[in-house]
Amino acid sequence: MVKAFDAATLALLDGDSLVVRDLLVVDMPEGTWGFWSDVYSAQFPGYWPGVTFTGAGSLIEITEPPQALSNDVQTLTGTLSGLSSDVLTTIGAYNLHRAKVEIARAYYDPQTRALVTIDVRFRGYIDRDEIRETGEEAVLVIECVSRASELQRATYRKRTTADQQRTFPGDKGFEFTNKVVSTRITVGR
Repeated sequence: MVKAFDAATLALLDGDSLVVRDLLVVDMPEGTWGFWSDVYSAQFPGYWPGVTFTGAGSLIEITEPPQALSNDVQTLTGTLSGLSSDVLTTIGAYNLHRAKVEIARAYYDPQTRALVTIDVRFRGYIDRDEIRETGEEAVLVIECVSRASELQRATYRKRTTADQQRTFPGDKGFEFTNKVVSTRITVGR
């Protein structure tokens, strides 16, 4: 979706004075978690209502999201370091595989400290997660794939009346597909 900005905001975005923070949002059935590259906690109610972003400072590292116009599966890696064993235990209780992920960038005006805009740079799913422990510290590494991975998944579903009845009993939509395909529609004179 295209965003419209006023002249003052466009001038800020064209300049190099904005403060930039990276955001990582993980959405699972158990809840939505947010992390960002600042030291304080923050909320962005206009974008993710009810989610408190935990400040991770330099402990969060996200590879640059791929910018490509294709249906190829794009991948990126996120790293959360400096995790305590308590946090590891909590993370280990959840199945992160196929959890929805959003990577965004927040832009702040350095004079007013007001949020200028948020640019969502990547939407996808967690493909793999790995916890690497070294003594007292642990690192969580997540490998994410773009939504294009959904286009390559095999499915058992067939678009037939019987298949539709398993999902929506009583639906008659597929009873008419043969008639619709073979009906000639004349347009104009």
